[in-house]
Formats: sequence, structure tokens, C-alpha cells
Amino acid sequence: MNKRILLLAAILLTGTLQSPGAFGDAKGALVLFLTQTDGSVPGHAIHIATRMHSEGRNTTVVLTGEALRLAVKTATTERSAISGVSLQDALQAFIKAGGDVFYTPPSLAVIG
Repeated sequence: MNKRILLLAAILLTGTLQSPGAFGDAKGALVLFLTQTDGSVPGHAIHIATRMHSEGRNTTVVLTGEALRLAVKTATTERSAISGVSLQDALQAFIKAGGDVFYTPPSLAVIG
């Protein structure tokens, strides 16, 4: 699936299209699937996840495909287009704030 479509789906789920920068008052859980580590999409997705979590919404990021590299401390990743920090650091900040991140260890074997 196209990365932009995934981000658009996440935005539609959050109800943010009415007012850019405002995340609305939705109370349901938000689950974001990250599949890539290149381009601006992962940085935006982590930013949305962090913001929604800080506003009290249950938020989970699922890593799959190339995005599994974010779970490997020694892997090099791009910088977030939003914050300028590495995607790994942005994801770690989300975790430290209490956000949930899921991946399966067998999946890590696939990326080497």
C-alpha cells in the first residue's frame, strides 16, 4: 500500500482534516502501521502518534517491513521531517511518554 495512503488513513482516523494542527476530541484508539523508514511519512506518523498520546488517546505504533529497523539500536535511520531528530529517537520519545510499539521478533530476522 502506498505510504501516503497510510498517512491519509491515519489522519482521517484522527479527525484532523477540519482544522490543521488540531487533533480533535476523538476518544477511540489509534493504531499506526509503519512500513518504511524513508521519506517524510514515518516522521509525520510518529509525530501524530506522539501528539495523540499526549492528548490522552490510546495510541499504538506497529512496525513492519523496513520500519522494523527502528527497533534496532545499531541501525541508521533518516531524520524526521517534523522534528529533525532521527526516527529512532522520535520513536523512543513516544515510548518514553508511554506510547505502545509492537513488532514481532521473528520479523526482525527477515530484515537481517
